[in-house]
Amino acid sequence: GGISKMKKYIIGVIAAAAIAFGVWYFVSPGYALSNMRDAAVEGDADKLEQYIDFASLRESMKAQLKAKMMVEMAKDDNPLGGLGMAIGMGMIDPMIDGMMTPEGMRAMMLQKSADQLASGEAIDEVEAPEWNIERVSFSELRAYPKTENPDEEKAAMIFKRDGLSWRLSEIDLSEIPMGE
Repeated sequence: GGISKMKKYIIGVIAAAAIAFGVWYFVSPGYALSNMRDAAVEGDADKLEQYIDFASLRESMKAQLKAKMMVEMAKDDNPLGGLGMAIGMGMIDPMIDGMMTPEGMRAMMLQKSADQLASGEAIDEVEAPEWNIERVSFSELRAYPKTENPDEEKAAMIFKRDGLSWRLSEIDLSEIPMGE
């Protein structure tokens, strides 16, 4: 009698926990992206910052852009082209620091310019892009903006799990051509 009820209770608790975990696993990335998009549409910088690890994002962007510039410099036989690239390398850090802010990320997420957003132009929910989500691992996922042309080259937003939520920690620029 009593043991049977206890076993049923424990099995029920375990089943409920497994279902809750499954729901969280499949729903949480979309929920985090939806909240991020809503914060961008509303212009809520504090809420946006909850979903973005700005320090990791800045470092990642700086490293990727510098690596891309080094590849381009190696291809260029023109000494003045190398000088231009060297000057450009010195501008990467302040440029990224200025762009990777709540306002800059808001503009990127809404696919608007900072000037358009600063003008107070109304943003429709419909205008905010939808995202394709691809799980890389239990603790990492990639999100791509949905586009009309599936072959279009686009940057991937890389999210890392942060407790039960997700934070944007990197933007993968590897699919974006440079200098073409």
